[in-house]
Amino acid sequence: MLKRSRINSQLLKKLRADKGLSQPDLAKECGVPTVTIRRIEQGNPANPGTIKKLAKYFRVTAEMLLDTEIGDQHVHQFRAGLRFNVN
Repeated sequence: MLKRSRINSQLLKKLRADKGLSQPDLAKECGVPTVTIRRIEQGNPANPGTIKKLAKYFRVTAEMLLDTEIGDQHVHQFRAGLRFNVN
C-alpha cells in the first residue's frame, strides 16, 4: 500500500513559478483541487496519485519531487533549459 509523502515544497513552488503558473492553474493542469496544491506547498504530504500527476506534468520523476538534494539539482538544470526524460 502506498502512503502519503512530503514533496519538496520549495521545489514545487520554483517549478510552478518557472512556468508562470498560479496554484489554480497548476491544479487545473494536473486535475487536482487547488487546495491540494496549496497544502503541498505548505509542507503537507501528498497522496501517491497527486505526486505522479505533478511529476508527469513537470516531466520529472516522483523521486525528484520528494528528494531535496535531487530536486535542487533539477531546479538548476530546469532553469538552464535542460529537461529530464521520464519513461
